[in-house]
Order: sequence, then C-alpha cells, then structure tokens
Amino acid sequence: MIYNGRRYVISSWSFRSGHFEPNAVGRDALAWITASDTGKPFEALVDHLGSMYDVDRTTLTNDVRAFLDDCIARDILVNADQEAESREVLREIRSIQKSIPELTIAGFGHLAWLGKEMVPGCQSCTRGKWAVFSVGVACNLSCWFCPYTGGAEKQRLDAKETDSLEEIRFMGLRFSPDELKFQFSLIHDQYNAFAWVGGEPMMPGVLDQTLPLIAYFRETYPSYHQWMYTNGGYATSENMKRLRDAGIRELRFNLAAVDYSPKVIDRMKEARRFFDYLVLEVPMTKRSYEGLLANTGRILDTGLDQMNLAEFIVGKNHFGERLKEEGKLYNYKGFICSPVQSRRYTYDIIRRAVEDRWPVVINDCSNELKYYKLSIQENKRVSIFQGRRGYWNNTYALADIDGHNESLPAV
Repeated sequence: MIYNGRRYVISSWSFRSGHFEPNAVGRDALAWITASDTGKPFEALVDHLGSMYDVDRTTLTNDVRAFLDDCIARDILVNADQEAESREVLREIRSIQKSIPELTIAGFGHLAWLGKEMVPGCQSCTRGKWAVFSVGVACNLSCWFCPYTGGAEKQRLDAKETDSLEEIRFMGLRFSPDELKFQFSLIHDQYNAFAWVGGEPMMPGVLDQTLPLIAYFRETYPSYHQWMYTNGGYATSENMKRLRDAGIRELRFNLAAVDYSPKVIDRMKEARRFFDYLVLEVPMTKRSYEGLLANTGRILDTGLDQMNLAEFIVGKNHFGERLKEEGKLYNYKGFICSPVQSRRYTYDIIRRAVEDRWPVVINDCSNELKYYKLSIQENKRVSIFQGRRGYWNNTYALADIDGHNESLPAV
C-alpha cells in the first residue's frame, strides 16, 4: 500500500505491538493491506472500508490515517523498500559470520561473539533479565555519538557537582530513590542484574548519592550482578574502590568518549585490581574503530575480559557533516538507523583478534541483538505499565531517514 508517498507492508517480525487489539475496522484494514498489491494507494483502502461500513468518508479517512500512523509507530507496518535494504545488509553480515568458524552464534542468529563466555552483565542483558537505572544525563563530556547530547556542543554539560539526585530513570519512567526501591520490589523476580548508567554516573555528587543505592540493592538482592558504565574521567582509585565496596562487580569503559586517552587506559588497567570483570564498550564509528586499532596493544595490556563493539545508532541529533564520514545508512526493522559500515568495523576487529589470538571475548553488540533483548524488556514494560512503549520510539526513531540517505555517500 502507498501511504504518504511510501510503500508499506505488514511486518513479519514485529515484537513491539504489545497489547495491540484493533477493532473490526482495523482488522479489516490490515487484512486488505496483507492481501493487496503493495502498489495500491491509501485511497483504495478507504474505498474498500467505505463499502463495508456506514461512515462518512472524511471521518473514515481521518480514523484510518490515525490507525495506520499507530501501526507504523508499533512496527506493524514497515517501509517495504527499507525492509528490503535491511535484509540485504543482514545477508552480508550472515555471510561474514559464517566465514569465521571461531565465532559463537546464538539466539537464532541474533547473537554473535568471539571467545568462550561473555561477562555476566551481557549474559543477563541478552536474556532480558537486566534492569537499567539511569542516574541522569549530567556528564563532563559531550560526545558526538551520544544519544543525549550528540552533535550539539551547546548542550555540553560541564563537570560541576550535582546538588541532589532527585530521580532515577527505570522502565522509561522517573522515580525518587524510595519510589525506585518500592517499584523494583514489586517486579524484582523478573531480573537478576542491574546496570548503572548516566550521563556519567561517576561524576562528583552523582556518585556520592548513587553509592547508597548500589549498596541497598547489593544487600537486598545479594545474588544480583551489578555493573556500571563510565567514560573514565572520574575513575580514580578512590572512586573505583568505593564502587567495588558498594557492590559493583563489573566496570565498563567507553574509551571512544575520551579518544582512547592513555591516561584513561591506565585507569582502566588499574580498574582490573578492583573489579571481577573489566569491559571496553564503544560504538563502532569510523573514528572509534581507528582509535581501537591504534591502541590495541595498550588496551589488551589492561587485562580486560571483553570488548563490546556496539553498532552505532543514529539519532536525529547526529545529522550533520560529521555523519557523512560514516557512509551509507540503513534502517533495521524499519526504525533503528545505523551506518552499514558500523558492523563491518566490528567484524574486521574480530578477524584481527582471531588472527592475532587476542585473549579477550568480543561481542557483536548489534541492532538485531538490542532488538532481540529489548523486545523482552518491552513485553515486561507493557504488562506492567499497560501499553507504554519503549524508549526506541522517543529517542532514536527517524521518520525522514530516506531524505538523509540521499545526501550521504555510498560505501
């Protein structure tokens, strides 16, 4: 069906529909779209429904438009051309994966990693058993690739002490510390791990107020694994010791945020003394890939357990001259936008690791992996909050990606 100038088809892989129960008109609309030629216009759908229901055409047209827009937001309807492009990108990745016999493939093809066993945080994450607690967007940096402040220097958040940590974001909503404890107690059996994220959660003030919460969850749920993400700017020996004593067992450094600073790599090496698990987690952009290759020896010398190479997710705040160096973009599942080259960088790193026998696990933290695990979290969210949708739609969705693709160089 042609709608708003684009061809749409029914998604065969939508996990985000939640409690989607269309009425009779909606069911008939979807049935017509399924059975009809993709070249038929939206007006033909209205004609079809008008012959079945006694509703004036203007009202019917408006109602059907609202219904289709909701179906697109829920990924029930997807752009047919983008879907075909996405499948082509995935075919290339599957071919690369098959050419690396040392690679472990799991999750019906959605998960792939090199090495024996992923760290506990990733094991929990890939099973949808992790809870993410965000202590705010306050940060000492303004990284271009950041989903919060990326590409917007005017949004730089200076490294100043935070007076109070009033809210923590969990399950897409904001809670006071006491509300968070109570909310989590109601659904704790659905999880076995917590991830603490920012902004930069080790910033002065933020860390001071986060430590008691980490300790509370360690004492209340002693078998649950806790980890934290940092850019390393405040990863001093004192702060890392405090984190370990509070209950953090795994620390993840985003070295791309600091351009692979030797000083932060040294701090990462020092972190090996404090934590059971040490991880590098970076988005696979062109500069991040080049920085990783230029500093491989020093990074491996830290004794880290794992590299998480994340497919770079493009948001509206990333568009500009800098994005052009990432090459052609594509949409996974019709709405998660990334450079085609991003996972190619990941598998180039993996090939080098195989050839040179790097003593580290490497995880292809891809969009399909994120979609796979977040679909589990989405089902939890829907069942608890009665239909609220996940953060993908608010943070990353890109309605006008086609126009931007035309101005970007092909890879």
